[in-house]
Amino acid sequence: MKKTTTSVLVILFCLYFDDIYAQNLNIGLSAGYDNVNIHVIPELSSLVKQPYGHRNSFNINCSISYRSRGIFGFSVEPGFIQKGASISKSRLEFNDLQLPLLADVYVLHKFCLSIGPEFSYMISAKIVNPIPPYTDDLSHRYNKFELSGLIGVNYMITKDIGIRISYNHGLTNIDKLPVYGDKWEVVRWVNLYNQYMQVKLCIRIQTIEF
Repeated sequence: MKKTTTSVLVILFCLYFDDIYAQNLNIGLSAGYDNVNIHVIPELSSLVKQPYGHRNSFNINCSISYRSRGIFGFSVEPGFIQKGASISKSRLEFNDLQLPLLADVYVLHKFCLSIGPEFSYMISAKIVNPIPPYTDDLSHRYNKFELSGLIGVNYMITKDIGIRISYNHGLTNIDKLPVYGDKWEVVRWVNLYNQYMQVKLCIRIQTIEF
């Protein structure tokens, strides 16, 4: 029994040793569901109704990831995402080009943690009202460039198909709004930051080992 256990441990160690010394470059595509919102900082008083709510959105990205001879790697994921929020029955739509630059830590063979900055450029911004239907262009109002932080967990379901669950929050604001007092004087300013939760499907198109 002891000999069998030792043999199993040796085999597992060899498989793991072989895996951590295999480096590769993966090229793929990803797309997913985003729950987006605008975070107001500092928080508004409980007496003031929060103007922004969550809404559903999406993203589409290319992916280039590199895994070194060990547990570390990095990923570059240029793509498109629609950020924003809901306002009553209307919705804010921010159409952004995004570039996440992520450090990857492979905790297990199929499981890794990702963290890093995301750079975004706002192509357009608009508010869409369903009833009565109208659209108003707000591109002039918001900051075009945004820096945010992302953290996520990745799991490979098969060799070429995986999922990621991640959270992103702005580090630079997209706008400032005044808060007025009883006499309509400006008592303070609040900053608006994009934030989103994301669940996306990742597909490897090509793997280059070396």
